[in-house]
Parts: sequence; C-alpha cells; structure tokens
Amino acid sequence: MSNKLVVSIIVPIYNVEQYLVRCLKSLVNQTYKNIEIILVDDGSPDNCGDICDEYSKRDNRVKVVHKKNGGLSDARNSGLKIAQGEFVLFVDSDDFIELDAVEKLLAYANENRLDVVCGNAYRIKDANSSKYIMIGGTSNNKVMTGEQYLVDCIKYKKFSVAVWTRMYRRDLIQNNNIYFTRGLLHEDENWTPKLLLAAERVGYLNYSFYNYLIRDNSITQTGDKRKHVADVIKTCVELELEYNKLNINRVNKRVLKDYLVRLYINTCTFGEYDKKIYSSQIDKKFLIRNSYLFKTKLEIIVFILNISLYRSIKLRFS
Repeated sequence: MSNKLVVSIIVPIYNVEQYLVRCLKSLVNQTYKNIEIILVDDGSPDNCGDICDEYSKRDNRVKVVHKKNGGLSDARNSGLKIAQGEFVLFVDSDDFIELDAVEKLLAYANENRLDVVCGNAYRIKDANSSKYIMIGGTSNNKVMTGEQYLVDCIKYKKFSVAVWTRMYRRDLIQNNNIYFTRGLLHEDENWTPKLLLAAERVGYLNYSFYNYLIRDNSITQTGDKRKHVADVIKTCVELELEYNKLNINRVNKRVLKDYLVRLYINTCTFGEYDKKIYSSQIDKKFLIRNSYLFKTKLEIIVFILNISLYRSIKLRFS
C-alpha cells in the first residue's frame, strides 16, 4: 500500500455539537495518515463551526468549509468540489469510524483494484449504546461489477443504501457526474444505486468500520412525514427511468425495479401517509408494471385494495 495515496473524508456538519469531537477524534487519529478531512459547516447554529476551526489549527490535514445551510446533500457536494483524494469516504458528524478504517479499506481497494470497497457498520442506540451489525455485502473476497453487487445484496437482503458503508474512487463520482440532489430527503436511496451501477469493480470486506448512532432527533426521525414519503416516491420514479436507460441485464433490471416497488409501498406504510394523500399521489400503475417477485405482487394486491389492512399487517409482523 502506497502512503502517497490521499483519502478524502467528507463530514457534513449541522447542530451536532455534543457528538462532533468524538467524530473528529476518530478521523485525525486514523492509523493511515495520508488523509484530508473536509469539514463542511452547513450553517450550524451551535458551536460546531468553532470546533471545526480549532481542529484545522491543530492539524493541517483538516479543511473547513463554512456555508449557508443547504442540507445534507448540498454539504456533501460542497465537500466533493474541493476533495483531492483518490478515494472518498463519507462520515456523518454524529457518527465515528474505527481507527484503522481507512488503512484496511484502502489496502483492500488497492489489492483488488476496486472502484468501490464496501464494509459493515455498527448501529448504536442512543439510549443504551447497544450495538448490532449492519452487513454490507454477501460475497467476501470476490470482485463484482456494481450491477452484480447491487442485485446480489438485494436478493439476499444485505443491501444498505447508506453512503457511509463504502469508500469510493473519486473519479468514479466525477467522471459520471453523480452528485447528491439538493433538498431531497433520503438522498442515499437516490444516489447509491446510480453510483454502484457506474462501477466496474466492487468488493466487499467483512469488516465493521463504521459506527452509526441512531438519534431520536436526527433528520430521518423527525420533520414532515409527508415530505419523507413524497421524496422516496420521487426517487423511485426517477430510478425507474434511469434503469430503463442503462444497459442492465434483463433479469437484474426486474430485480432492481421490484426493489423500488417494495421501497415505495413500505415507505408509504411506515411513513404514516394520510389516506387522502394516498389516493392523490400513489401511482398504482408504477407498482403493477415494476413488480417481479410473487411475494411483491401479492403485497401490491393487498396494498391497492386496502391500504389500512396492508399497513396493519406490515406493522404487526415487522
């Protein structure tokens, strides 16, 4: 492994003062030293901006961007604009990574000439700090195309859309112009499949390098539930069009679209969508034409005939 390779770590920051120092300590103390740490202060109203500036004075690898609040997607894009590393790693500012994370991911990426290297994450409950592992793949020590990896993970229910479960070659993002959609909630659902489908060499390392903190007041747990659902529906429709344009294996395309159907109806169910909004915005034709698996087709029938019954069943057995 060459110490000349730079890895850019992009950290969007907003209103996480009590968690930020833990995050930053996990970055500046990485065993692999040739990194740049890009801290994007997204107009944070607390003392996060000052903490970022203090770290930049202590460590010349730390770069700080202060900007008006534009949301998570906009902050990540701002970091990508100035990133210089051959690889990019995204870390949310209330989370933290293992101290050897960059070293291990980069070694595996170099060894296998990867565009994307995938790993596991710990999910940590805010209240009691209990941990359980999010598995990020199914085939250890096997190089696949992004299409193969994506379909494989969906089939075996190991697919994580979270961008922070992987490290990416920066030119894969730039050359394919795959950036985050500003103002879109659940932006990872939109970005991750596009990025993976552009990748020629993807590998999975069975290593838990990321620590994801579940907070009751995080953006995914709060806010306008209708926008959460509406933005996921928007993503599903956009990805269907994207899949139609790409040269994807026919069966794989059906699997990918079937995943969109399940994402669509499950999001509506757990998002507590109002019945009036269901009737005005749910596209039943989208669900019917994109379903593939027998189980999905059965769920759609129940969903279309009786949304309340479908919701009750899903919540009871989830």
